[in-house]
Amino acid sequence: MAGCVTQSLSHSVTQSLSHSVTQSLSHSLAHQFGHVGSYRPGDVFASRLALSAAGLHRPPRAGISGTQHEGADSIVLADAYEDDVFDDEEICYTGHGGRDPRTGKQVTDQVLTDRNLALVKSHETGNPVRVLRKVLHEGSTVFRYEGLFRVATYEYTQGKSGHGIWLFRLRPVGRAT
Repeated sequence: MAGCVTQSLSHSVTQSLSHSVTQSLSHSLAHQFGHVGSYRPGDVFASRLALSAAGLHRPPRAGISGTQHEGADSIVLADAYEDDVFDDEEICYTGHGGRDPRTGKQVTDQVLTDRNLALVKSHETGNPVRVLRKVLHEGSTVFRYEGLFRVATYEYTQGKSGHGIWLFRLRPVGRAT
């Protein structure tokens, strides 16, 4: 019986310590704009959880990291939104919401949620946004760090499926806009 109590307490303490460490790490890396540590464009990561653990993109699922008060510190392009476009000179990034997760098509109009407002705030402040992109690398799907971008413009427009979307245009930092 004592073994069960000890095991339960140990698990509880371990879980509590793990949560505290995770919370401290998450807090210390919260909303860091610009490069993180020694990570640079071209670095690849096996999963969204690896991006989160590295501090490059905290949310394990959401495509936009940040708040409406501080701005977006990172975004992930994961081929989830039909209106996303990535090229060397500009990214057209569809805001959050209104998408059917099974088909990837917009099924309702988007609204200015906290995540979308984070990108609006980044446009206002000019703070750089880390861009990570899902790509095929050596036969595996990975996430590649593309570098720092700035939100150049944004607009509410009609997407390919006929629904209203927030479209954010991001341009690489250090290139003429």
